[in-house]
Amino acid sequence: MKLVKVQDIRLFEFLIAIVVVLLLILFITRMNLSQKGVIDEVNFEMASQNFNQNASLIRAQWLIEGRPKELTFSFFVDRNTIGNTRLFKLSDLGWPSIDHNNQKMCLALWLDINNLDKNENVSHYVSVKKVTKNNDINCKFCDAGDNNSCIEYSERYGVKTPTVLSEN
Repeated sequence: MKLVKVQDIRLFEFLIAIVVVLLLILFITRMNLSQKGVIDEVNFEMASQNFNQNASLIRAQWLIEGRPKELTFSFFVDRNTIGNTRLFKLSDLGWPSIDHNNQKMCLALWLDINNLDKNENVSHYVSVKKVTKNNDINCKFCDAGDNNSCIEYSERYGVKTPTVLSEN
């Protein structure tokens, strides 16, 4: 019988440790990828709630300030700290206006009201469409995963409550 050296045992333990770490990485990666759809769905739900609340707050500020044509809206990091401000042009009914000269007007509105950077990629959780109804331009924001959970926005009525659409 051949004697096993201590160095050989340590090398074997090291190789086993590497294999275990690689298996853990593989497991975690697979688990994360399987949850991507759920993560994007929750991301859309949270962003659409944020959009609705911010649009309503902008309109409330419009009413408080005496119905100006435009107003500066502050986005707070916490109770006492302003993180960012944006200037919004408003419709006659006080909702943030859609820039009709911008080809990506609905995406720009989504980014502005959610206080997101203009270069941020949101296509993995939201699909954006311009819809014309009764001579009114609406923006339709849907969950990019299934395109069934949607909200609609109009300068006339603001955010239409989230709906599950039977047709796209």
